[in-house]
Amino acid sequence: MFLTDGDTIQGELNFQGDLKHAQEIEFQNQDSIFVFKPFDIRGYAFTDGKYYVSKKAIVSRDTVNVFAEYLVKGQKNLYYHRSASGPHYLIDYLNGLITEIPYNDEFINIDGVNYKPDPTAHIGYLKYYFMDCPEIFPQIEKLMVPERKPLVSLTRKYHDITCGEGSCVVFERRKYPFRMEVEPVYSFFLYPKEPFSIENLQNMYGAHLYFWLPNSSERLYLKTGLLYGQSSSVDVFQIPLQFEYVYPAKVFKPKLNIGVNTFLAKNHGFPITVFAGGGCLVKLSDRLFLDFEMSSDLISVDFFRYGGSGSNNQKRRRAN
Repeated sequence: MFLTDGDTIQGELNFQGDLKHAQEIEFQNQDSIFVFKPFDIRGYAFTDGKYYVSKKAIVSRDTVNVFAEYLVKGQKNLYYHRSASGPHYLIDYLNGLITEIPYNDEFINIDGVNYKPDPTAHIGYLKYYFMDCPEIFPQIEKLMVPERKPLVSLTRKYHDITCGEGSCVVFERRKYPFRMEVEPVYSFFLYPKEPFSIENLQNMYGAHLYFWLPNSSERLYLKTGLLYGQSSSVDVFQIPLQFEYVYPAKVFKPKLNIGVNTFLAKNHGFPITVFAGGGCLVKLSDRLFLDFEMSSDLISVDFFRYGGSGSNNQKRRRAN
């Protein structure tokens, strides 16, 4: 944490994703918790290299105060900011103000008329920004969409040409593209081939594996695992594969998920279902949550042991 008076303090940050952290952060130092907004502090950095600074930014034609992520620091700087409208890459403008590199390939409506923005406007912006280094213009012209990796490469190349290698600092996002978490599960389930009734609900237990996908969204998880249950007629193994979206609230975090379930049952084939569900995570501590979830099958297809296929429109409901 970099304070406005030049001092630096260390502590823990309640990580809630780029959208939330662009506006404010919750910082804990020993037993005290502080909430900081842009320009309350100069910035903050993670031990894995991510570095944020207080900036006044022009984003989607609005001027806002944000914590912008430093991607490259040198004579030419590159920043990243995620807002509700999506990701933005920004460059220095005037007197400490930064502005986004323009890009929009969707129609916009002005006074009832649809217009198609110039999808190559970012190329002109970048050529002007790096105007003292025409050697990188061919690389700029090949940049059809402004994205993190090519923009970092472009800015680094500028510094290597104009100032010599090692003249800029590149702040790496993370060493790994995902993080895995394990969740023990106890639930109730209804085997897809059985009619819905309270009596047919059976116990199921096992574990879920969560793979966090920060490069796609700080709120998005890929979820799988293995669960075991015993219905009235057969032992069942369930393998889920789904995407889960978690809203980063402080204590109660609503979530939605969609995906497929595969059921393995000896001599009963293996039905595969498409399902959707929702629930809530309840925060007990920084590392411990309770997970409540309900889901229902939308489509079910049976693959039998000796070939062939059939449809099954029975629905399954599950609650963790």
